Amino acid sequence: MKKISLVVLGIAILAVLGFLFTNSGLASAIIRSQNSAQPPATSAEVIPAVKASNEVNVQGRLVPGQFVDLGFNTSGMVKEVLVSEGQQVKAGQILARLYSQERIQVDLTAAKLELANAQKEINDLKNSAPLIAAQLHYDLTQARKEADEAKKKRTALDYPRSTQVMIDLAEDKYIDAQNKLDKAQEFYDHAKNKMDAIDALLAAQKERETALANLNWKKGKASVSEIAEADTRLELAIEKVNDIQRRLSIYEKGPNPDELAIAEARLENANAQIAAAQAALEEMTLKAPMAGTVISMNLKVGQYLDPGTIVINLADFSKWYVETTNLTELSVSKISVGTAVQVGFDALPGTSLPGKIVYIKPLGENQQGDITYTAKIELEKTDPRLRWNMTAPVVIPAKY
Repeated sequence: MKKISLVVLGIAILAVLGFLFTNSGLASAIIRSQNSAQPPATSAEVIPAVKASNEVNVQGRLVPGQFVDLGFNTSGMVKEVLVSEGQQVKAGQILARLYSQERIQVDLTAAKLELANAQKEINDLKNSAPLIAAQLHYDLTQARKEADEAKKKRTALDYPRSTQVMIDLAEDKYIDAQNKLDKAQEFYDHAKNKMDAIDALLAAQKERETALANLNWKKGKASVSEIAEADTRLELAIEKVNDIQRRLSIYEKGPNPDELAIAEARLENANAQIAAAQAALEEMTLKAPMAGTVISMNLKVGQYLDPGTIVINLADFSKWYVETTNLTELSVSKISVGTAVQVGFDALPGTSLPGKIVYIKPLGENQQGDITYTAKIELEKTDPRLRWNMTAPVVIPAKY
């Protein structure tokens, strides 16, 4: 059995070797490899040089020359919507309004009235200054006369109330009254009918008392209270003169500065109120900051809006730009501002428009592990089929 197995095995080996020799020549190659003393010589492989590309190919997206998102700066309910989506508008054109304009208009009118009143007051102060100065000149003359009179009266209180001549006359009257009293008393003492003499006696007594009082008053000086009253009157008269002189020195130069300052403050406050009312009125009105097309609008009458809510998107399609999306740091150093480029559009096969690089953003951004930069390309020609955000392949001549 062992001999039979060996015979079978030998036959199988011979069959395999025969197949290899007749079909692939592999056996001969193996035999050559085993019997050769030196490895076969190999020819040197020539690697072609890599040529640097003279173009930078990037992708970009199409954007309009200008675009803006618009909304009200204040809250409120929409009163009017004056444009529709797709409409062309001019710069400064009113797009929509909010309610509450009537209340603000009332405030604006009141502020304008206050402004007019304040301006009138300032004009009156300036125009009336010469007239007030003339009146003060007259008042000063009268006040000085009053002060002089008060001074004379006060000085007189430092001396007897009357001159010696007046005192002598008063003393003569007193002596006459005393003599009359003595005679009336003697008549009364000898009269049989006392009732007939009493009236004469009483009259003589009264006349004597009056004469004595008059004599004593003219011989005496002013009392403390009289002097104090005269001093007060003199001080008031002098103060009146000083006050008029002070006011006159002001109005001779123009209107009273304090009064003018108050009027000017009123004027400034009125201007501030007008500015505030106008600003509030502006906030209730949404205007187009530029000419363009209303490309989207989320606005309707009666809608309540919070401050800053974007309600209208406006774009100017008169000029187009392409902003690159995959310009890597390896390629950005090969391009420069001012370079002329060609821009294609995936949506418009066969269409190519010339452009120029006008800006390269200096700050790169990490985009899925690559640092990319945005280059802005201005199209020198346009096409009515262009649409915002179209994909735009860009070919940029490279520099080395």
